[in-house]
Amino acid sequence: SDWDNALAEFDRIISPIEHHSASLLRSRISSLSSQPNLLLAEFESFPELLSRPIATEELAAEREMLLVKMMGQVQALKSSFEAGYNPLNFIGFKNISEIVNHIIWAIQVNAKTKQMVQIVGRVLYGTSGVERLITQAEEVIANITQFSDDEFQSWTSKISDDLNDPSSSLALQTSGKLLDLDLDHDGDMRVHYNERLVILLREVRALSELGYRIPREIITAADIGDRFYRQAVQLQQVANFYNTMTTQIIPSQKGMMLNEARAFEEAVQCRSATWDSPEQVENYVGLLMKAADQLTTKNRRLIGVHNAIGGQVVMGMCTEVGTAPWLGIVSRIQGMVTAEETGNSPSGMRLWRRHWDQQLFKALSIAYKSSLQSLSLPEQKADMVFANGAIQLRPPLEEIRLTNIRYIHKIVSIPMGFTGLGSGDDSILLFRSLPSSSYSSLLRLFLESEMICSQVQNTILEYQEWAAPGIAEFSSIVETHLQESDPSTIAMNLADIDKRREEMMRSPDSIQIGPITISLIIFKSNLDDMIRRLIDCITNLVRSIITNNYRIIDRFISEASTSLTIRPRSVGEIAIAKSTLSGLIETKSGLITIDEVNDYNQLIYKVEDRIDLVNIRQKW
Repeated sequence: SDWDNALAEFDRIISPIEHHSASLLRSRISSLSSQPNLLLAEFESFPELLSRPIATEELAAEREMLLVKMMGQVQALKSSFEAGYNPLNFIGFKNISEIVNHIIWAIQVNAKTKQMVQIVGRVLYGTSGVERLITQAEEVIANITQFSDDEFQSWTSKISDDLNDPSSSLALQTSGKLLDLDLDHDGDMRVHYNERLVILLREVRALSELGYRIPREIITAADIGDRFYRQAVQLQQVANFYNTMTTQIIPSQKGMMLNEARAFEEAVQCRSATWDSPEQVENYVGLLMKAADQLTTKNRRLIGVHNAIGGQVVMGMCTEVGTAPWLGIVSRIQGMVTAEETGNSPSGMRLWRRHWDQQLFKALSIAYKSSLQSLSLPEQKADMVFANGAIQLRPPLEEIRLTNIRYIHKIVSIPMGFTGLGSGDDSILLFRSLPSSSYSSLLRLFLESEMICSQVQNTILEYQEWAAPGIAEFSSIVETHLQESDPSTIAMNLADIDKRREEMMRSPDSIQIGPITISLIIFKSNLDDMIRRLIDCITNLVRSIITNNYRIIDRFISEASTSLTIRPRSVGEIAIAKSTLSGLIETKSGLITIDEVNDYNQLIYKVEDRIDLVNIRQKW
């Protein structure tokens, strides 16, 4: 027929594809021979291919291998089960009984085995021996199903017996107290709610979800346990807190927790409620939770404040003492402590204050000693001046030394004036002991101050020679040393003064000695003024020399001119004329020349201040 012809043509066309696809599948499963479950899953992924005759024929060896693997797996499961319950690769659930774990295992194995039978029936259809595999698997399923049913019956019988036995751990003592304190042993609080009831709740829920019909008696017991489960959990939380309360409360804050702890203790000791009165249970649990919540809330808040102060103290260790950041840290700590005074008695806070005073002392000690070790003397500025015939500092050296001493005293007085958090006189004495423990660092600062002051004094002495001319009266010095000097000597002295003036101008405007900056600007101005006055004094001396010699020469010229214009008329007058001439020659030899006077005149810097020698030179 046409259909058969079309089908044959389709088989002919698709035949190469089937061959190629079978080859690819063979390559994919070649590495899975040791993993039967993965091998089965891989076959299941290509049901259409395995339904084709060519692929079925080409993969016959692989299908036979899968069949062998599956039969081995079923046989291993059967042998393990027949030898006794020994689940393979099964991790039981915690907090449920072993019997229920058996049932869960059986349900899981049955589900997997049934799934395997369905898959094998599809992918190994037509393979020799597949019917035997399915038969063996169904036998295992039937045996495990019977096993799970027997285990369930065993579980229901055991639970029913326990519920009917008053001495059993599963029986809920509804007339018993909710909790009690074990004063004979460790003093811990214990909740009288059996944990086995919690396990029963889990088991009932698990078995119900698996489809088992739970007997009414067991469901009723589970409902009773569930009714008090929430309160029991809350009571257990309270008990856990009570039993660990001593470790959760910071020792130094116990006095601040006294009121809340007493209220909690009173609530715990009110143990009249029993499990058979739901209203009493609800009220009692509410009372306990409220007291516990007040205690835990305050404790958490105090722990938060405690940790916050601790963070500030740690910051204080790394902050320079006495600075604004350090004062801010101390202020924040004092503010946090003061804020806790509301609702807390002074006696209750004393231990906490003392604790933080001790921690503050440690932090202050570290920061104080670190600050002293890295501390430098304060920066100061001074002007070197020449006044009243001597070099001076403004401010004086003694004032600089006093500033250093005041600065050191300020550092020393920081712990002396620190009162801490007001925990008592002992803490104040503790803070005041800090300077004595830092003696070496304080001594270093004092020695450094004295060394710097000594260097400043030596610097003043070094500049003393610059001011030497100003110490004595200029006129007396100049007259003593230059009155009889020739022009070259005076010129040499003026050149030396100019050289000194240039050296002074090249000198720095300031000197840095440690933290002290000494400005030389005023001193250099004083020296320049002194040199100018010295030059003026020498210039006046030179003018005086020129003027005196000018007068002497002018008078000599006048007298010589008068004497030489007289004509002798007799022998006697000739003799007198000769004698006068000899006297003039002798007087002339004692006079300085006009050129020498001019040499003096050239020493005067300003040309307009020089004396005009043209007239005297013409007369000469």
